[in-house]
Amino acid sequence: MLTTSNDSANCASLHLPTPTAQRGFTLTELVVTLAIGAILLALSAPSFRATILSNRIATHTNDVLSSLSLARSEAVKRGKPIVICKSNDLTSCSSTGDWEQGWILFVDNDNNAAVDAGSGDSIVRAHGPLAGDDTLQGTSKIDDYIAFATNGFTRMIDGSFQSGTLTFGLCAAAQRNTIVINNTGRARVVKVTCP
Repeated sequence: MLTTSNDSANCASLHLPTPTAQRGFTLTELVVTLAIGAILLALSAPSFRATILSNRIATHTNDVLSSLSLARSEAVKRGKPIVICKSNDLTSCSSTGDWEQGWILFVDNDNNAAVDAGSGDSIVRAHGPLAGDDTLQGTSKIDDYIAFATNGFTRMIDGSFQSGTLTFGLCAAAQRNTIVINNTGRARVVKVTCP
């Protein structure tokens, strides 16, 4: 049996809500927001690159200073000459290339600025190549090696004073770092204008 009065009452209780206004972003609003974000990103990218470059320069400078400080203190502590030389294989000194290829720090028992296993020379620390495209060049007296005598002073293998400058190639904010080593073995960082 069909009762129409009950059916219409049931339909009234199943009343569906009327559609309301949609909420969200229009395509125009989304495109404008993305354009503003892209502009802000483009403006911040150069300063972020400069920050990365500046941090890389600081890291490289600190790596070299750390090795110089260790060599000087080891020479005094051990009472033996300690040499830092550029090295492309991290086991022997190299007379070609520049310091960015890496360097080794070793006890130089026979005072010839070369690693000789027969004379008891031993490597204290090895540092691999500098990351990125940085260069590191030394002036004539420290082009191949830096030797620390037992008193912590820098000396050539012939006994003469040794001093010079290591210059990094990367520039940040129109300046680059140089490490100046005086004949007493002290190293300091000097910022110079890039060419």
